[in-house]
Amino acid sequence: MSLRRRGALAATLVGIGLAAPACADRELPAGTVLSAEAQAGRRVVQLRGCLACHQETPSDTPGVSFARVWGRPVELTDGTVVTFDRAYLEQSLSDPGAATRAGAGAGSAMAAFDLDPAELDAVVAYLEALAGAPPDTGG
Repeated sequence: MSLRRRGALAATLVGIGLAAPACADRELPAGTVLSAEAQAGRRVVQLRGCLACHQETPSDTPGVSFARVWGRPVELTDGTVVTFDRAYLEQSLSDPGAATRAGAGAGSAMAAFDLDPAELDAVVAYLEALAGAPPDTGG
């Protein structure tokens, strides 16, 4: 089974309650403090099955580690460089193959996700907390 299908299956099983969120009890990186909104974002990430491929700490898993990515440059397969910010996150969630990170191989293994604005705000707060970044003021 392809990585894309495994990720979509994991997210589906978690979403319908047939599987526990991956790594739900995993500890955060040392020194990470989560606001109430960031805690809600972590819960969205857990419930959507993101931690089946992504990690909260630097790792060698198939997906990008969420640790310290917020606000950093991302080189894409076409050679352009973008910032990992709200716009990049939204695009990556809605159309994962549109802006694929360099070195990720052909296309993205990630399924598309449609988060409501409150969920997206919470995930932004969560990623900012993992990066130790100041809150995002863009919208």
